[in-house]
Amino acid sequence: MKSNRFIKNIPTKLQEEFLNDDCFLKTWKGKGLGGTTALLIAATQYVDEPYYVALIVEPTYPQALILVEKAKSWWSDETDVHFSNLKHTWTFPSGAKIRIENLKELPEDIYYYTAMDLPFIGIDCYHSYTDHLSSLEKLKLRCRLPYGISKSVPRRIRIVS
Repeated sequence: MKSNRFIKNIPTKLQEEFLNDDCFLKTWKGKGLGGTTALLIAATQYVDEPYYVALIVEPTYPQALILVEKAKSWWSDETDVHFSNLKHTWTFPSGAKIRIENLKELPEDIYYYTAMDLPFIGIDCYHSYTDHLSSLEKLKLRCRLPYGISKSVPRRIRIVS
């Protein structure tokens, strides 16, 4: 598993299997088994790469806030990691970014994302998105490597259901 100083949890065996797979699309099935934490770890694996951008989508604002609080607990002591409360975005020393979004705002923001290349997209609680599948399908098309990023960074979509 690719690791760095910003990953604060030691993954379980199940999480490690999920994280070690560099295939384009990977699904985690099983409630209460650490899938949300695995998404945060996966998003963090390449924050040492310039131009890297990771997006994690949660179904509701409260669920997004729970993940934001977990990420804050990981990175609050890191003086070189900057947090924007307005867009729930962390910027790392390399310039890489991780953003946590909630689905309720995603349809309005989908046009914002059409101008972005996102090497990592994490979708949590996929079964909750029945009313927004078209927005998620549009978002999946954005999983591309930005110009200038290392070719060693894989394009990945990770889904937790």
